[in-house]
Amino acid sequence: ALTVNPKSLQVNFTNAAISKTYDGTTAATISTDNYTLSGMLPGEDVSVSGTAYYASKDQGNGIGITWDALMLSGAQKDNYTIVSPATTTGQILPKAISVKANAAQKVYGQDDPQTLGYSITQGELITGDEFTGALLRDAGENVNTYAIKQGSLKISDNYILTFTAEQFEITKASLLITAEDKSIVQGDAIPELTYNYSGFVNNETSTVLTTLPQIRTTATSSSVAGVYPITVDGASAANYDIQYQAANLTITAVTPTKINFTPEAVYENMPAQTLAGSLQAEPATSVYTCELVTGEGSQDNSSFTITGNRLYTNASLDYETQSVYH
Repeated sequence: ALTVNPKSLQVNFTNAAISKTYDGTTAATISTDNYTLSGMLPGEDVSVSGTAYYASKDQGNGIGITWDALMLSGAQKDNYTIVSPATTTGQILPKAISVKANAAQKVYGQDDPQTLGYSITQGELITGDEFTGALLRDAGENVNTYAIKQGSLKISDNYILTFTAEQFEITKASLLITAEDKSIVQGDAIPELTYNYSGFVNNETSTVLTTLPQIRTTATSSSVAGVYPITVDGASAANYDIQYQAANLTITAVTPTKINFTPEAVYENMPAQTLAGSLQAEPATSVYTCELVTGEGSQDNSSFTITGNRLYTNASLDYETQSVYH
């Protein structure tokens, strides 16, 4: 009897590169460009398949590849056996990943955020992989913008990391300058106008102001009794946003100690607005406002008016009708 034994085939790898991008596994892909079958007769329909894997999951060149559990398929597969496993080398390329710093800010005088954040803008991390280190911003604590840089942030050599910087902004702190209320008696000199500060940080004082505030009032020492505004403005500082709060200067009237009336002769049938007399209050150094008031002796008020400190008739007076007025 004649026995025909299967012919042995062997995988011969070609120069076509076996390569992949890092994916966290050792799986390798063998294409028909990567090998030939040595020992197969011309025209035979035979192909090979199996499980290929790298010796390491990490990026690199010349990494050993094992093609194992080889099996034949095709119309003439039963005419052959295959030598298994087959070995070669291949390449794992680093995976590209892009990171951008997140813009951040704080108010002057406050602490920086505990961490500066970032976002992945292209690519993704393989499960189990992570960044180490932290971003770093340029030094400085005055109001300005500062670059957020990569600092010590890094990832393993299995990645090609591209970093994009962003800005860290320090904004102005709020400072309130408040004018302080004042009060005087009419005729007194205007007192020194004062103000106070609220909002300085870092134990700073008004010495950090590049321009001191200006304070003023519309009142003078000759102003009549009333309430007058005290305004403050004009200050400047590099690290502060300055707001202002106005105040009031209250001038109270002096209570007269004595009122003198100097009458003028008024004759019958003289026209309205005839001067009937003038009022003088003491002390004379103060300014007073005179007016007719109701009460005892006010029954004839309607016959007169007061302008300033002068008393005038409201109509032509008739002696026969009334000779005495109160």
